[in-house]
Amino acid sequence: MEIDRKTFLDSLGGPEAASRMDSEARADALESHMMAQLNRAKTGDPAWDQIKPEKYPTVAEVEAQIETRKYREGVGFMYVPRTGENVRRLPPMPANPTLFDFFKFRFMDTSNHVLQSANLAMKNGMKEEIILACLLHDVVQEIIRTDHGW
Repeated sequence: MEIDRKTFLDSLGGPEAASRMDSEARADALESHMMAQLNRAKTGDPAWDQIKPEKYPTVAEVEAQIETRKYREGVGFMYVPRTGENVRRLPPMPANPTLFDFFKFRFMDTSNHVLQSANLAMKNGMKEEIILACLLHDVVQEIIRTDHGW
């Protein structure tokens, strides 16, 4: 597959925007770009082309839109609520967040379930590794697509 570097970088908002992305975000963007190319090649449908806005929004414009949409830029329940309502602003994290802070401020949908699972493992005398696995087993659904990489 041929990737037109300029077209790809332009789809991200240009080289400067791409340079501000971490390696995981760039990899996800490239994967999405390649999937769109493959889908277009397979179906011949130009709707699979990535949408290229006339003008990329400023940070202030993006922040002003947060509570007006039913999704955030990203994936997972933290980004696309199960309820179908508009997303709310995420509460600020402390300067040095702990795992507890992530459960309190970011893993709202799955925290009760995984805490119950970890508590049950503790009550049954499971090893610490099993308790930690129970505590973390579903929080990934808050931050990434569960089918990512399949």
